[in-house]
Amino acid sequence: MQREQRRVDTGDTKSTLEHICTRVTSHGSSCVVLLIYRPGGCAVETSFFSELADLLDRLISSRVLFVGDLNVRLDRPNEATSRRLHELFATYGLSCCVMTVAV
Repeated sequence: MQREQRRVDTGDTKSTLEHICTRVTSHGSSCVVLLIYRPGGCAVETSFFSELADLLDRLISSRVLFVGDLNVRLDRPNEATSRRLHELFATYGLSCCVMTVAV
C-alpha cells in the first residue's frame, strides 16, 4: 500500500488566518487537504476574504478538502460575513457540510 504526503506551496504568509496545506496520495488518487483557523473574538476583516480567495485560487485545479474553524457564523445567513463567505464558497464550487454551532 503506497501513500504519500507532500506540502503544498500556498504563497505568502497570511495575516488574517493560519493554515496548513498538504497533498495526500493513496492508490494513485490524490487530494489537497487545507486546514484553516481564523481566530475568533475579533471582527472579520475584509482582507480575510482576499487571503482566503488567494489560497483557493492556488488550489482550485486540485480536489480540495477544506476543513477548519473560520469563526464565522454560517448559521446566520443575514449577516454580511456569512453571506460573503457563502458567496466565496459558491465561486469555487465548495459547500459547507456543517451548519450547526457547537455550544
